[in-house]
Parts: sequence; structure tokens; C-alpha cells
Amino acid sequence: MKLVDALYTYGYNDRKMKKVLQRIKENRKLSKRAQVIIYPLIHDGLFEIYSYRHLLSPCYKSLLKDVVVLGVASDRAGADELVVNIVQDVYDSDIDFDIKRFFGL
Repeated sequence: MKLVDALYTYGYNDRKMKKVLQRIKENRKLSKRAQVIIYPLIHDGLFEIYSYRHLLSPCYKSLLKDVVVLGVASDRAGADELVVNIVQDVYDSDIDFDIKRFFGL
């Protein structure tokens, strides 16, 4: 998994976020409620929201190297709020809603 430099986060304090990011880099488990916002795996749409543990399941193991994490939230409601924040930030920028360019991908 690749983490973008301008990662959006919700529901974690700074100390906890360091642990969360380390676990993501090592593909280790997080809490059952942890959610990630990723760039779409099939490049159709703006974002996808997954339970982090779901991404670690065997059917996604071969895709993990292609996963680009745009945001991390402690629960689904936080992930929904992050998506709203990301969309608003992209809309406010002058890049014609180009998500790849906005995140420097």
C-alpha cells in the first residue's frame, strides 16, 4: 500500500496516528472499525471506502501493491466525513476535479 503525502485523517490523535500509519505500511491489522479511503482500484469513480481489514483479506493480497491510501478514519462515519472534506478541497482547487493531480499521483 502507498500512502499519499497529504493523507486525510479522522478520529485518531497524533500519537495513535503514528501507530496506525506504521501498521498500514507493514500491512498489519488495525481495529475492526478502521476505514481507508483509496484511489479506485479499477479507476472508475473518485474514491472507494473499505474496511481496512477487508483489504487485508486473501482476495485483495495481490492488489495491495496497487492500493493508494488517500485517507484513514477510525470508523465509517469518519470515512464518510473525510470523503466530503476531500471532495470539497478538490472542488475548491483549480485542477478540474483531477484527483490524481490533487494528490500528486
